[in-house]
Amino acid sequence: FFDEDGEFARFADLSWQQLARLRPHVTASLANSRYSADQLGQLGYQRPMVLPLLLDPQGLASGACDEATEKAFRADDSLKILFVGRIVANKRQDALLDVIRHLKRDGHPRAPHLFLAGGIGAGHAYGDELASLARDLGVADCVSFLGKVSDERLRALYQGCDVFLSLSEHEGFCVPLIEAMAFDLPVVALASSAVSETVGCGGLLLENDDPATVAGVVRTIGDEPELRRRLVLAGRANIARFGRATTLVKLARFLRDEGCIDVAVPIPPPADEAVRSWRLEGPFDSSYSLAAVNRSLARALDRQGIDMGLLSTEGPGDFPPDPAFLESAPDVEALWRKGKGMARPAVGLRNLYPPRVAGLPSATRVLASWGWEE
Repeated sequence: FFDEDGEFARFADLSWQQLARLRPHVTASLANSRYSADQLGQLGYQRPMVLPLLLDPQGLASGACDEATEKAFRADDSLKILFVGRIVANKRQDALLDVIRHLKRDGHPRAPHLFLAGGIGAGHAYGDELASLARDLGVADCVSFLGKVSDERLRALYQGCDVFLSLSEHEGFCVPLIEAMAFDLPVVALASSAVSETVGCGGLLLENDDPATVAGVVRTIGDEPELRRRLVLAGRANIARFGRATTLVKLARFLRDEGCIDVAVPIPPPADEAVRSWRLEGPFDSSYSLAAVNRSLARALDRQGIDMGLLSTEGPGDFPPDPAFLESAPDVEALWRKGKGMARPAVGLRNLYPPRVAGLPSATRVLASWGWEE
């Protein structure tokens, strides 16, 4: 991926040589993927243990989002595709641009837009090449080169996009794949290097990066809610393998058994029982017919024992509920306060006018029929 005579190729060769020289002095070794462990094995390391990175995907997902990005995404019905990673040749952002070219010319009413979040790596030449390629392919208006972004903006990107697409040809682990799953963002990735291990059964793995084929896959996910729901649920199951508490137990056992270090091994955490939360999104604080239906339905579902919340919103966007109404209906106020804290409810039900589907962060998304008689 680098110029054979360049600085980065020289450093890569040097690191390989240093690993070989270190081997006789190493008692035990760790790798964050089987792919990386196999490389250590090629240098003579004995039984390297595979231990994923210490991640906290749910912690990232529970933080605040950038409000400006959220607002822009709510008003944008494009097919939003995200890739997070340094702008560097092995991550193949150029292949992503070719996919956008195919999506742009397919005539679908939802135009594609690619968001590339990540700083320039391994020199600026590749970044310049990407900008030029976007212009040559006629997709410069469909691509946003965001550079490095804040955690708040990164959360908004994960939460507001439709698909996370990776065509990277070399990854030792690829943390953004797990981060995307933590935000219920469907993952599509080229099955290269360690990517297959990280994705597991939590996303769609591609055998090749043919742009027409990839474009078809991405478009299908955007058009088929049931496929999206299945990918979201698969992603949730997959990230359980990378829970921080579980990884800490494995690390402690490694240090005790392989490193002969006297360390207390934590008790493995119990398996989480998923809480099936629901949030009803729409008006509920007035005598308006939709508001009456929404609060009555929310109350009924709450009485059935469902983890229920409310979000005050209407077709044009969110709005604060009437304080006087909240004071008169403390049970509804409690449901509204709970709903505000639900980042990704399992079921999102919208009953509002005019109908709006963008930015509904749930595995199961329902838009109620809004035809009625006053």
